[in-house]
Amino acid sequence: MAANETLHARVQEAFRLSPLLWEAQSAALAESQVRCQGLSHFAYPSTRPMMIRPCFREALIKIGLPDGWALGGDTTKMVQIYLVNNAARVRLRYLKERRATYPGGVPTAGRNPARQAYWTPTLFDTDNSLAELCPTNLLLLWDYLDSSQPETGFTLRVVHTVAPGNWGQRTPIDLSVDLPQSLDLETSLVFKDSAEDTDFFADLSEEAADGTTIA
Repeated sequence: MAANETLHARVQEAFRLSPLLWEAQSAALAESQVRCQGLSHFAYPSTRPMMIRPCFREALIKIGLPDGWALGGDTTKMVQIYLVNNAARVRLRYLKERRATYPGGVPTAGRNPARQAYWTPTLFDTDNSLAELCPTNLLLLWDYLDSSQPETGFTLRVVHTVAPGNWGQRTPIDLSVDLPQSLDLETSLVFKDSAEDTDFFADLSEEAADGTTIA
């Protein structure tokens, strides 16, 4: 199987989690609104996103993950959250988009070596003969529909980064997939570039402090 086909197949595994992820994120936003009641979102813009993390994790635990999936991450490190499927060789890291800081919204890896490694595919990932043997690292990103009104709703998507990125610049990706609230016979997997509303892999020439190990 070609490397791109392997990537598509693994994103499909994450795509199947869409309804569950929407349910957990909806519960997390509602719970964070209750817990942060009385605190101005304008005065403390990071308070709700930080509260959403543990609420999202607790919601996933309550709902339960499908067979093959496990919840990972060190809760003592900014409530780190991974969703891992070792059999399918795919991993998701849950983060909030940062459109005010980075064009396109995808966070950079920063200076932490473990994050940089997660953001950067290895040679094995791009070698057609070896791609199936290596895990695919994806980012599960959420954002507010309207950052000035956090109660109005949210978006969820999966992206595949190809480099750690730099502060204030667009983080290079080769895939972005919006996750729908529900799946039915008419729901299809759509791959698109984060900068263009078009169904294709991004042109990489144009896109040019945790240390936790996930098994």
